[in-house]
Amino acid sequence: MNIDQIITLLINIVVCLLFVVPVRFALAKHLGVDAKHELDSKDNFAFGVSIAGGVLGLIFMLTGVQSGDPLPSHVTEIISLLMYGLLGSLLLIAGVLIQDKLVIRDVELATEIKNGNMSAAIIVAANMAVVGLVAKKTLSWVDSEQLDGLIPVIAVFVISQVVLAAVAGLRMGVYRSRNRRNSTNGIDAADTWQGAIKAGNVAIALRYAGQLIATGIAITITSALVDSESMGLYESVGYWAFYAFGLAGVIWGAYRLFLPLVLYKVNVVEEVDHQANVGVAAVEAALMISLAFMVLAYLV
Repeated sequence: MNIDQIITLLINIVVCLLFVVPVRFALAKHLGVDAKHELDSKDNFAFGVSIAGGVLGLIFMLTGVQSGDPLPSHVTEIISLLMYGLLGSLLLIAGVLIQDKLVIRDVELATEIKNGNMSAAIIVAANMAVVGLVAKKTLSWVDSEQLDGLIPVIAVFVISQVVLAAVAGLRMGVYRSRNRRNSTNGIDAADTWQGAIKAGNVAIALRYAGQLIATGIAITITSALVDSESMGLYESVGYWAFYAFGLAGVIWGAYRLFLPLVLYKVNVVEEVDHQANVGVAAVEAALMISLAFMVLAYLV
Protein backbone atom coordinates (compact mmCIF):
# COMPACT_ATOMS: atom_id res chain seq x y z
CA MET A 1 0.00 0.00 0.00
CA ASN A 2 1.54 3.31 -1.10
CA ILE A 3 1.12 6.73 0.54
CA ASP A 4 -1.63 7.78 -1.88
CA GLN A 5 -3.71 4.73 -1.02
CA ILE A 6 -3.21 5.36 2.70
CA ILE A 7 -4.41 8.96 2.32
CA THR A 8 -7.47 7.79 0.36
CA LEU A 9 -8.25 5.22 3.05
CA LEU A 10 -7.98 7.84 5.80
CA ILE A 11 -10.24 10.22 3.85
CA ASN A 12 -12.85 7.48 3.49
CA ILE A 13 -12.73 6.59 7.18
CA VAL A 14 -12.94 10.20 8.40
CA VAL A 15 -15.79 11.20 6.07
CA CYS A 16 -17.76 8.04 6.86
CA LEU A 17 -17.45 8.58 10.61
CA LEU A 18 -18.36 12.25 10.30
CA PHE A 19 -21.76 11.24 8.89
CA VAL A 20 -22.50 9.18 11.98
CA VAL A 21 -23.10 12.42 13.91
CA PRO A 22 -25.86 13.88 11.69
CA VAL A 23 -27.62 10.50 11.54
CA ARG A 24 -27.68 10.39 15.33
CA PHE A 25 -29.14 13.89 15.62
CA ALA A 26 -31.54 13.44 12.69
CA LEU A 27 -33.05 10.40 14.39
CA ALA A 28 -33.25 12.30 17.66
CA LYS A 29 -35.03 15.16 15.93
CA HIS A 30 -37.49 12.74 14.29
CA LEU A 31 -38.25 11.24 17.69
CA GLY A 32 -38.44 14.65 19.33
CA VAL A 33 -35.77 13.87 21.93
CA ASP A 34 -32.28 14.98 22.95
CA ALA A 35 -29.79 12.36 21.76
CA LYS A 36 -27.35 12.75 24.66
CA HIS A 37 -30.11 12.68 27.27
CA GLU A 38 -31.65 9.51 25.77
CA LEU A 39 -28.33 7.70 25.68
CA ASP A 40 -26.58 8.58 28.93
CA SER A 41 -29.23 9.96 31.30
CA LYS A 42 -32.40 8.14 30.39
CA ASP A 43 -30.52 5.00 29.27
CA ASN A 44 -33.01 4.49 26.45
CA PHE A 45 -31.68 1.25 24.97
CA ALA A 46 -34.27 1.35 22.18
CA PHE A 47 -32.96 4.71 20.98
CA GLY A 48 -29.40 3.34 20.99
CA VAL A 49 -30.44 0.31 18.94
CA SER A 50 -32.16 2.52 16.35
CA ILE A 51 -29.02 4.65 16.04
CA ALA A 52 -26.94 1.50 15.61
CA GLY A 53 -29.13 0.51 12.66
CA GLY A 54 -28.68 3.95 11.13
CA VAL A 55 -24.91 3.79 11.51
CA LEU A 56 -24.78 0.34 9.91
CA GLY A 57 -26.98 1.39 7.01
CA LEU A 58 -24.96 4.54 6.35
CA ILE A 59 -21.60 2.77 6.50
CA PHE A 60 -22.90 -0.04 4.27
CA MET A 61 -23.84 2.54 1.65
CA LEU A 62 -20.58 4.51 1.88
CA THR A 63 -18.51 1.35 1.51
CA GLY A 64 -20.24 1.01 -1.85
CA VAL A 65 -18.66 4.32 -2.83
CA GLN A 66 -15.26 3.22 -1.50
CA SER A 67 -15.29 -0.11 -3.33
CA GLY A 68 -15.29 1.41 -6.81
CA ASP A 69 -12.29 2.33 -8.94
CA PRO A 70 -9.99 5.04 -7.49
CA LEU A 71 -11.26 8.52 -8.34
CA PRO A 72 -9.02 11.07 -10.14
CA SER A 73 -8.14 13.09 -7.02
CA HIS A 74 -8.62 13.25 -3.28
CA VAL A 75 -10.94 16.23 -3.71
CA THR A 76 -13.13 14.20 -6.05
CA GLU A 77 -13.10 11.35 -3.53
CA ILE A 78 -14.26 13.67 -0.75
CA ILE A 79 -17.01 15.22 -2.91
CA SER A 80 -18.27 11.77 -3.92
CA LEU A 81 -18.36 10.57 -0.30
CA LEU A 82 -20.10 13.75 0.86
CA MET A 83 -22.68 13.48 -1.91
CA TYR A 84 -23.53 9.87 -1.24
CA GLY A 85 -23.27 10.35 2.51
CA LEU A 86 -25.93 13.04 2.30
CA LEU A 87 -28.06 10.87 0.01
CA GLY A 88 -27.61 7.91 2.36
CA SER A 89 -28.67 9.96 5.37
CA LEU A 90 -31.78 11.17 3.55
CA LEU A 91 -32.71 7.65 2.37
CA LEU A 92 -32.30 6.23 5.87
CA ILE A 93 -34.61 8.87 7.35
CA ALA A 94 -37.01 8.39 4.43
CA GLY A 95 -37.05 4.65 5.14
CA VAL A 96 -37.95 5.33 8.77
CA LEU A 97 -40.74 7.71 7.77
CA ILE A 98 -42.14 5.29 5.18
CA GLN A 99 -42.27 2.49 7.73
CA ASP A 100 -43.63 4.72 10.46
CA LYS A 101 -46.31 6.53 8.48
CA LEU A 102 -47.24 4.19 5.62
CA VAL A 103 -46.19 0.58 6.14
CA ILE A 104 -46.68 -0.22 9.82
CA ARG A 105 -49.84 1.72 10.43
CA ASP A 106 -51.46 1.88 13.86
CA VAL A 107 -48.02 1.92 15.47
CA GLU A 108 -46.16 5.18 16.04
CA LEU A 109 -42.66 3.73 15.84
CA ALA A 110 -41.08 7.05 16.81
CA THR A 111 -43.25 7.32 19.92
CA GLU A 112 -42.62 3.70 20.84
CA ILE A 113 -38.84 4.12 20.59
CA LYS A 114 -39.06 7.31 22.61
CA ASN A 115 -40.83 5.28 25.28
CA GLY A 116 -38.12 2.61 25.21
CA ASN A 117 -39.96 -0.05 23.16
CA MET A 118 -37.20 -2.38 21.97
CA SER A 119 -39.49 -4.12 19.47
CA ALA A 120 -40.01 -0.87 17.55
CA ALA A 121 -36.29 -0.11 17.70
CA ILE A 122 -35.34 -3.51 16.23
CA ILE A 123 -37.74 -2.95 13.32
CA VAL A 124 -36.39 0.53 12.57
CA ALA A 125 -32.75 -0.56 12.91
CA ALA A 126 -33.22 -3.55 10.59
CA ASN A 127 -34.95 -1.41 7.98
CA MET A 128 -32.14 1.15 7.94
CA ALA A 129 -29.46 -1.53 7.73
CA VAL A 130 -31.28 -3.06 4.75
CA VAL A 131 -31.60 0.34 3.03
CA GLY A 132 -27.83 0.78 3.29
CA LEU A 133 -27.12 -2.78 2.17
CA VAL A 134 -29.28 -2.39 -0.94
CA ALA A 135 -27.77 1.03 -1.74
CA LYS A 136 -24.26 -0.41 -1.46
CA LYS A 137 -25.04 -3.13 -3.97
CA THR A 138 -26.76 -0.66 -6.29
CA LEU A 139 -23.62 1.49 -6.42
CA SER A 140 -21.57 -1.55 -7.40
CA TRP A 141 -24.23 -2.41 -9.99
CA VAL A 142 -24.18 0.98 -11.73
CA ASP A 143 -20.37 1.19 -11.25
CA SER A 144 -20.49 4.93 -10.68
CA GLU A 145 -19.88 7.23 -7.75
CA GLN A 146 -20.78 10.34 -9.74
CA LEU A 147 -24.10 12.14 -10.24
CA ASP A 148 -25.30 9.60 -12.80
CA GLY A 149 -25.40 6.99 -10.05
CA LEU A 150 -27.94 8.89 -7.94
CA ILE A 151 -31.05 8.06 -9.99
CA PRO A 152 -30.54 4.27 -10.00
CA VAL A 153 -29.86 4.32 -6.25
CA ILE A 154 -33.09 6.24 -5.60
CA ALA A 155 -35.07 4.01 -7.99
CA VAL A 156 -33.85 0.81 -6.33
CA PHE A 157 -34.56 2.38 -2.93
CA VAL A 158 -38.18 2.84 -3.97
CA ILE A 159 -38.35 -0.78 -5.19
CA SER A 160 -36.83 -2.04 -1.96
CA GLN A 161 -39.36 -0.12 0.13
CA VAL A 162 -42.25 -1.57 -1.90
CA VAL A 163 -40.87 -5.10 -1.42
CA LEU A 164 -40.31 -4.51 2.30
CA ALA A 165 -43.84 -3.13 2.61
CA ALA A 166 -45.12 -6.34 1.02
CA VAL A 167 -43.12 -8.34 3.59
CA ALA A 168 -44.68 -6.33 6.42
CA GLY A 169 -48.14 -6.93 4.97
CA LEU A 170 -47.39 -10.65 4.73
CA ARG A 171 -46.27 -10.85 8.35
CA MET A 172 -49.36 -8.96 9.50
CA GLY A 173 -51.62 -11.25 7.49
CA VAL A 174 -49.98 -14.43 8.79
CA TYR A 175 -50.23 -13.20 12.37
CA ARG A 176 -53.90 -12.32 11.91
CA SER A 177 -54.70 -15.74 10.44
CA ARG A 178 -52.88 -17.54 13.26
CA ASN A 179 -54.38 -15.55 16.10
CA ARG A 180 -58.08 -15.22 15.49
CA ARG A 181 -59.90 -15.18 18.78
CA ASN A 182 -62.97 -16.85 17.31
CA SER A 183 -60.93 -19.93 16.39
CA THR A 184 -58.32 -20.13 19.14
CA ASN A 185 -59.08 -21.12 22.70
CA GLY A 186 -57.48 -19.11 25.51
CA ILE A 187 -55.27 -16.97 23.25
CA ASP A 188 -53.16 -14.45 25.12
CA ALA A 189 -51.44 -12.83 22.14
CA ALA A 190 -52.30 -9.34 20.91
CA ASP A 191 -55.19 -9.08 18.46
CA THR A 192 -52.92 -7.77 15.69
CA TRP A 193 -49.26 -7.88 14.71
CA GLN A 194 -49.07 -4.13 15.33
CA GLY A 195 -50.55 -4.71 18.76
CA ALA A 196 -47.80 -7.21 19.52
CA ILE A 197 -45.18 -4.60 18.59
CA LYS A 198 -46.87 -2.03 20.83
CA ALA A 199 -46.91 -4.58 23.64
CA GLY A 200 -43.13 -4.97 23.29
CA ASN A 201 -43.00 -8.52 21.91
CA VAL A 202 -39.30 -8.59 21.03
CA ALA A 203 -39.60 -12.09 19.54
CA ILE A 204 -42.08 -10.84 16.93
CA ALA A 205 -39.76 -7.97 16.04
CA LEU A 206 -36.68 -10.20 15.87
CA ARG A 207 -38.35 -12.63 13.48
CA TYR A 208 -39.52 -9.73 11.32
CA ALA A 209 -36.02 -8.21 11.33
CA GLY A 210 -34.64 -11.53 10.11
CA GLN A 211 -37.10 -11.52 7.24
CA LEU A 212 -36.23 -7.89 6.41
CA ILE A 213 -32.53 -8.74 6.23
CA ALA A 214 -33.21 -11.87 4.17
CA THR A 215 -35.34 -9.81 1.80
CA GLY A 216 -32.60 -7.18 1.59
CA ILE A 217 -30.12 -9.87 0.58
CA ALA A 218 -32.61 -11.11 -2.03
CA ILE A 219 -32.85 -7.60 -3.46
CA THR A 220 -29.06 -7.31 -3.68
CA ILE A 221 -28.88 -10.62 -5.56
CA THR A 222 -30.81 -8.91 -8.33
CA SER A 223 -27.72 -6.89 -9.24
CA ALA A 224 -26.14 -10.11 -10.57
CA LEU A 225 -29.18 -10.87 -12.72
CA VAL A 226 -29.72 -7.47 -14.36
CA ASP A 227 -27.13 -6.07 -16.76
CA SER A 228 -27.22 -2.28 -16.39
CA GLU A 229 -24.97 -1.75 -19.43
CA SER A 230 -27.22 -3.54 -21.94
CA MET A 231 -30.53 -2.12 -20.65
CA GLY A 232 -32.05 1.31 -20.27
CA LEU A 233 -32.84 2.72 -16.85
CA TYR A 234 -36.57 1.94 -16.94
CA GLU A 235 -36.05 -1.59 -18.23
CA SER A 236 -33.38 -2.25 -15.60
CA VAL A 237 -35.60 -0.95 -12.80
CA GLY A 238 -38.46 -3.12 -14.06
CA TYR A 239 -36.28 -6.23 -13.93
CA TRP A 240 -35.03 -5.23 -10.48
CA ALA A 241 -38.63 -5.17 -9.23
CA PHE A 242 -39.47 -8.48 -10.92
CA TYR A 243 -36.46 -10.36 -9.56
CA ALA A 244 -36.64 -8.73 -6.12
CA PHE A 245 -40.24 -9.84 -5.61
CA GLY A 246 -39.49 -13.26 -7.11
CA LEU A 247 -36.44 -13.97 -4.95
CA ALA A 248 -38.18 -12.71 -1.81
CA GLY A 249 -40.99 -15.14 -2.63
CA VAL A 250 -38.54 -18.01 -3.13
CA ILE A 251 -36.94 -17.37 0.26
CA TRP A 252 -40.34 -17.15 1.95
CA GLY A 253 -41.44 -20.42 0.33
CA ALA A 254 -38.24 -22.20 1.36
CA TYR A 255 -38.61 -20.86 4.90
CA ARG A 256 -42.16 -22.20 5.17
CA LEU A 257 -40.98 -25.55 3.81
CA PHE A 258 -38.01 -26.02 6.15
CA LEU A 259 -39.36 -24.37 9.31
CA PRO A 260 -41.28 -27.49 10.46
CA LEU A 261 -38.09 -29.52 10.06
CA VAL A 262 -35.77 -27.07 11.82
CA LEU A 263 -38.22 -26.53 14.68
CA TYR A 264 -39.66 -30.01 14.74
CA LYS A 265 -42.50 -30.41 17.28
CA VAL A 266 -42.11 -26.77 18.42
CA ASN A 267 -45.36 -24.78 18.46
CA VAL A 268 -44.00 -21.62 16.85
CA VAL A 269 -47.24 -19.67 17.22
CA GLU A 270 -47.47 -20.42 20.94
CA GLU A 271 -43.79 -19.75 21.60
CA VAL A 272 -43.31 -16.55 19.58
CA ASP A 273 -46.73 -14.93 19.34
CA HIS A 274 -47.97 -15.83 22.84
CA GLN A 275 -44.88 -16.31 24.99
CA ALA A 276 -42.48 -13.93 23.21
CA ASN A 277 -39.83 -16.66 23.07
CA VAL A 278 -36.80 -14.84 21.66
CA GLY A 279 -34.86 -18.09 21.22
CA VAL A 280 -37.41 -19.58 18.83
CA ALA A 281 -37.72 -16.27 16.98
CA ALA A 282 -33.93 -16.12 16.61
CA VAL A 283 -33.94 -19.55 14.99
CA GLU A 284 -36.62 -18.39 12.56
CA ALA A 285 -34.66 -15.25 11.73
CA ALA A 286 -31.44 -17.22 11.24
CA LEU A 287 -33.22 -19.70 8.98
CA MET A 288 -34.51 -16.95 6.67
CA ILE A 289 -31.14 -15.20 6.52
CA SER A 290 -29.35 -18.50 5.90
CA LEU A 291 -31.67 -19.35 3.03
CA ALA A 292 -31.03 -15.92 1.52
CA PHE A 293 -27.27 -16.51 1.67
CA MET A 294 -27.72 -19.93 0.06
CA VAL A 295 -29.59 -18.35 -2.84
CA LEU A 296 -26.88 -15.67 -3.02
CA ALA A 297 -24.12 -18.28 -3.19
CA TYR A 298 -25.96 -20.18 -5.91
CA LEU A 299 -26.80 -17.25 -8.18
CA VAL A 300 -23.79 -14.96 -7.72
